[in-house]
Amino acid sequence: MRIFNMIFFLLFSMMIVEQVGFSAKKDKSADKSSKAKKDKSADKSKKGKQGKGDPLKKKFVKMDTNKDENLTLEEFLKLMAKKEDKKEAMTKKYQKGDADKNKLLSFDEYKVLMAKKGKKKSAEKKES
Repeated sequence: MRIFNMIFFLLFSMMIVEQVGFSAKKDKSADKSSKAKKDKSADKSKKGKQGKGDPLKKKFVKMDTNKDENLTLEEFLKLMAKKEDKKEAMTKKYQKGDADKNKLLSFDEYKVLMAKKGKKKSAEKKES
C-alpha cells in the first residue's frame, strides 16, 4: 500500500508540474497576443482619424474638399443634392444639422445628421 501511495503522489506531483508549466507557456503566448491586439487597435484608431475605417468618416473626408475638417453648405450639397430639386431639402437638413449655427458641419454634427436620416429611413420601411 505504501508503494501505491508513493506512485500516486509522484503521478499527482507530475500532473501539477505539467499544468503549471503549460499555464506559464499559455500566459506568455497570451501576453504576446494581447499586445498584438493592442497594436492592431491602435492602428485602427489612427486609421479612423484619417477616415479609412469608418464609412461615414470616409464620406465626410471625401466631401470636405478644402480639408478644413468641416463641411460648408456648398461641399455638402455637391455630393448630397446632385439633382436640382433636392437642393432645397438638403439645405434645410444642413441647417438643422448645424447645431452651433456657425454655418459649418463638424464631423460630430454630420454623424448626428446621418443618424437621424437612418432612423427616418428605417421608420419608413416599417410603415410599408
